[in-house]
Amino acid sequence: VPFVQQGVGDNQSYKYYVVKADESTTWVDGWERPASQGGGNRDVEFAGVENQDASEETTYYDDVHPDWVIESGKDVSVVFSVDMAPAMDGDLQAVPFDPATDTLYWIGEMPSFVNTQGWEDVDEMRVLKLTDDDGDNIFSATLSLVTPTFNTFEYRYAWRSQDGSWTFEPAGFGDFAYRIRYIGQDGARSFPTLPWDMPTDTWTNQEDKSDQQEFDPFKSLTSIGHTPDVPTVYQLDQNYPNPFNPSTTIRFTVPVAGKVTLTVYNVAGQKIATLINGNVTAGSHTRVWNGKDNAGNQVASGVYFYKLTAEKFSATEKMILMK
Repeated sequence: VPFVQQGVGDNQSYKYYVVKADESTTWVDGWERPASQGGGNRDVEFAGVENQDASEETTYYDDVHPDWVIESGKDVSVVFSVDMAPAMDGDLQAVPFDPATDTLYWIGEMPSFVNTQGWEDVDEMRVLKLTDDDGDNIFSATLSLVTPTFNTFEYRYAWRSQDGSWTFEPAGFGDFAYRIRYIGQDGARSFPTLPWDMPTDTWTNQEDKSDQQEFDPFKSLTSIGHTPDVPTVYQLDQNYPNPFNPSTTIRFTVPVAGKVTLTVYNVAGQKIATLINGNVTAGSHTRVWNGKDNAGNQVASGVYFYKLTAEKFSATEKMILMK
């Protein structure tokens, strides 16, 4: 990634690109859609040296780890569901969704995954139709995967009207324009719960869908609806992604209900942001830090610490904001 006439600390956006030797492939778009960015650009900050690493960790195309491969011959199906109530609200949707006449579809937005399924990579793909069998405005459908493929689902929803026109959830070139979900894993290429029910999504008119994101299959295994037991220990996980820009997710687990605080500090030990200061239920919880202080100001690039404090427990982890 070249830096040309840029100052130290300037940000450079980039993605990886594949040029296929076989032009007959259905995979016509070689640009990756990094899962860590919800399909958006990766970012690296110029350090002012002749050569620098874009990341301290190994990076994979589309952020798909080899351990997340679903091998050939494995019978895997996934249930997607979405609450369409906001789309039916005339105060929220200019032209509301009419379940009597409109048809709702799941739209895959990661070209490499679309290619593994043998689908044509177009916005108006009609490969998975969702229906509402009980009239509760929750539309669902089961996707039976063609294998081999991989465990990363990047998508949005759209409906087709009787006249052939389409209405899509907004998307653009920013981060988290698409949802990211995973089948829960308990090990490399191991999927203990199948078929897998994804968390229920909610139709949105926001381009930023960071409130409907997951960050790796192992955390997804203990997400809502898939937690077999109440945890027995306190735990503060490493934030993801890390380094990050502009936001990152912090996950923690508490074995009993009670008051907790989750606070962000700078390297000088000054309190920057309070993410939680109150009671939580027993179980796993996540909070997104948007890189802003308590006054709503964007903080500078650098090292920060986040600290979880609960009854007889305290833990701190380091994170890096890299613009």
